[in-house]
Amino acid sequence: MVIDRLDIAAVVVVVNGWGTVPREAGRRDDFPAAPDELLPAWAAADSKTLQRAADALFPVFADPDPLHRIRALAGLLERTGVRPTVELTGSRSRAAWYVDDARDGVLAAAALALRKQLAEHDSSRIGLCAADNCADVYVDVSARAHRRFCSVTCQNRTRIAAYRRRTA
Repeated sequence: MVIDRLDIAAVVVVVNGWGTVPREAGRRDDFPAAPDELLPAWAAADSKTLQRAADALFPVFADPDPLHRIRALAGLLERTGVRPTVELTGSRSRAAWYVDDARDGVLAAAALALRKQLAEHDSSRIGLCAADNCADVYVDVSARAHRRFCSVTCQNRTRIAAYRRRTA
């Protein structure tokens, strides 16, 4: 099956929306709505496939050690058997990626997105939210690379809690 690399923002949505650890920490019982706009047409995936991919990707974000992140990601790339190929569309050729098992397509495409992210940016730009009771992941695309929270909501909750502790 020919696949394309997912957008890194889509990888974050998959991990946070279908990952077991982020869902348990956030006390979310239901899966998000169908990700039709999130995933490309070739990536028709059900909730079970997305959960399996999210749970496999989560350790890459959660481990603060860059070497462990790289090893985990390399293991995912090897496990899915993703490899480069060339595809002919009409009279034009283009670089693409191939996996033998279509069930590995989403995981392989997400792993390729993380591969690109880690190859082009410092590994500290991906991570796990620093807020209590949150295990959502994030990718820091800010200029200063100081992100520690998955969202402004978690950041504000943490700041308010710290303020209340100081003034109590």
